[in-house]
Amino acid sequence: MELSGSKLELIFKISADENGELSATMDVPAQGAYNLPVSKAEVKNDSVFLHVEMIAGRFSGRLANNTTIDGSWSQSGLSFPLTLTRSEKSVELKRPQTPQPPFPYIEEEVSFKNTQAEIKFAGTLTLPENVENCPAVILISGSGAQDRDETIFQIVKAEEDSVARLDRLQRTFTNGMYPMMNDDQKKAIDLQVNAVNSTWFRYFLTYDPRPALSRLKCPVLALNGGKDLQVSAHQNLPAIEKALAEEGNKNFKTMELPNLNHLFQNSETGTVSEYAQIEETISPKVLEIMTEWIREVVD
Repeated sequence: MELSGSKLELIFKISADENGELSATMDVPAQGAYNLPVSKAEVKNDSVFLHVEMIAGRFSGRLANNTTIDGSWSQSGLSFPLTLTRSEKSVELKRPQTPQPPFPYIEEEVSFKNTQAEIKFAGTLTLPENVENCPAVILISGSGAQDRDETIFQIVKAEEDSVARLDRLQRTFTNGMYPMMNDDQKKAIDLQVNAVNSTWFRYFLTYDPRPALSRLKCPVLALNGGKDLQVSAHQNLPAIEKALAEEGNKNFKTMELPNLNHLFQNSETGTVSEYAQIEETISPKVLEIMTEWIREVVD
């Protein structure tokens, strides 16, 4: 699919059970999305319809021959030409740095409960073999992929009235056409609006990390890619330094790393569409910096 001057590969894995009922999943390798559930897969005469409710997307097409379906992909009020071609295997991302078993360390799945909040946390504990009293590192994932349309962000952040906020978002997503849409179109738009109008998303946009940073008394290492287009190094690193220094934390280090994107990959442009095209999982330089910093802190 042609998208903003670049090609985006969409992969649908479709199968039928013994009763002929269709089921399917969707992959978008360039965005790191795999096995997204297709909520409804149906064939009517020579037409094929695939609904992916969780991302408010829909494919509609017609069989051109036994191996090709010509159609379009609709999402976010937009429609793009999309031709599906039958293949026995999908393209896999090359990631030579990804560790393969058997691993030279102990790996154990662990979980614990926060009974007060009724939340169960889970993770993977890895331990070096035959080593005692080693430093511990906790890896916590980020917020995940988010809509980065600043207009929508500002509406969600600034509009306190929930009814007015909903109306403004509906009109923004549809360029003012929401009242004139049919029920199916409104339903698709509402799914997208609800995703950014949730309590969590408003918290995500309005959260100010400065008070928490100012309370940190522990050593801090903050790294930012120079080509990170999702979290600007020029905006964030000075703010982190200021918040730490104002409350007397002298044991911190911030570094902008040239040519690295949001995933700490060496990159040409830093754009999201480039992530999957880069075979490097993470720059070895970043691993070296973190390793040396940890050793300095714990020695």
